[in-house]
Amino acid sequence: MIEYADGDLFDAGIPALAQGVNLDGVMGAGIAAEFRRRYPGMYREYAALCSAGVLRLGSLHLWTYGEATVFNLATQRHPGPCAQLPAVRSSVRKMLRCAEVLSIPAVAVPRIGCGLGGLDWAQVNEVLTQASATSTVRLVVVTRKVVEAMKDKECSCRCQGCVQPPGYTQYHCGNNAFGCYK
Repeated sequence: MIEYADGDLFDAGIPALAQGVNLDGVMGAGIAAEFRRRYPGMYREYAALCSAGVLRLGSLHLWTYGEATVFNLATQRHPGPCAQLPAVRSSVRKMLRCAEVLSIPAVAVPRIGCGLGGLDWAQVNEVLTQASATSTVRLVVVTRKVVEAMKDKECSCRCQGCVQPPGYTQYHCGNNAFGCYK
């Protein structure tokens, strides 16, 4: 079953989190940069799997440490606007099956593939809805709303690495100085 919530993915109180990742082992921008910052052990393991060529498009990397559970869903080959809908479908289905086997009652996800990955939310939402329809795991899509006062402002970190992808009202940067959402 699918649910929707507004707020911070990391503060949603859900037992497991998921994100879309690339096969290059890069988590340099958007929500991936925050996952990397919060879970450096997860990042090292994911990067090693990518370097070894083990992680494949449409598959997943499950990482657990203490109370933290993260599903890295291989949704695109390279960083940037190249996420693939079939890879989202495949990796989400595998994640839900894995969560069922591990008795994980819920997984929180952002709008996978729709940020820097470049996919259309309506199409991804349909994939998520179909994939979760027969699952016993609650799939919770967490979306942070754009703060009106931050619209169209320059990135506050001054890292010089900021870009504004089409359809965004704020700037993304590797330092994730403030959230950027469609």
